[in-house]
Amino acid sequence: LMTPAEPPPILRAEAERYWEQLHPALGPRPDPILGQALRQVCACSPFVACHLARDHGRLAELLASGDLGRRITAAEYRARAEAASAGAEDEAALMSGLRRLRHRELVRIAWRDIRGDAGLADTMAELSDFADAVLAATLGWLHRAQVAALGNPCDSTGAPQTLIVLAMGKLGAQELNFSSDIDLILCYPVDGETRGGPGTLSNQAFFERQGQRLIRALSEVTADGFVFRVD
Repeated sequence: LMTPAEPPPILRAEAERYWEQLHPALGPRPDPILGQALRQVCACSPFVACHLARDHGRLAELLASGDLGRRITAAEYRARAEAASAGAEDEAALMSGLRRLRHRELVRIAWRDIRGDAGLADTMAELSDFADAVLAATLGWLHRAQVAALGNPCDSTGAPQTLIVLAMGKLGAQELNFSSDIDLILCYPVDGETRGGPGTLSNQAFFERQGQRLIRALSEVTADGFVFRVD
């Protein structure tokens, strides 16, 4: 860990308030550099401080994992997003799992950004990789659920079709920041209809429904917040 700069006086009172709640997670004899880092991060980011205070086990888990000291790869994000979505029994559980993952990863990325352990390019790349992983995992879950309920969308030869998601703007350029929404274009390969379901549905109707569910799963504000705003 780098030695952090002392927060300016105007931010110290707020940092101390969170310190009183969070320092037990550092153990009975905390490393003074780590303690100073916690004060710095809490002073600079109410988002991080609030989420750590809301879940007292989060800081201890992040410290034990070693994730505060390294960059997470795109493949690791894909695995984490799949794990967060795989066990969901319904859309409410899917949305809750994604939001919990989002809180953890944004706290971790913000900590490294504030501490100077990650540069601007790394921070934007991680946020973008995380968004890509969440999009893929959510889309996969929704597709499987919708195929099970409605049948498989196919072309005229019977070949299955899937929704295509194109990222525009900051995500498309892999330059996502903490306040960015994600700009998406949704399309599908060819016209056709579902097969193997209780009835038939046009590919257009199938994918329109899937796109609406995708946007809702990511952007609807629940008790756990949201994952990304979507345009």
